[in-house]
Amino acid sequence: MNNPTPMDPSLLLNARQVASLLSIGRRTLWRHVAAGIVPPPVAIGRRKLWRRKEISDWIDVGCPPTGTLLSI
Repeated sequence: MNNPTPMDPSLLLNARQVASLLSIGRRTLWRHVAAGIVPPPVAIGRRKLWRRKEISDWIDVGCPPTGTLLSI
């Protein structure tokens, strides 16, 4: 009966893990976050982490851009 709690570390991914899932480098991951391509992380203290389910669901729907870029 190992029900994960909301703060269970297995529910959160760091930048290295997310980049690995997406087969990109960490610098590219942060560029994608800034451009609104990848779901933004949550801040826990100084750490920036992603919810595993949010990333998994985002991948399952084809990785659509999460933000909008304004063009002038």
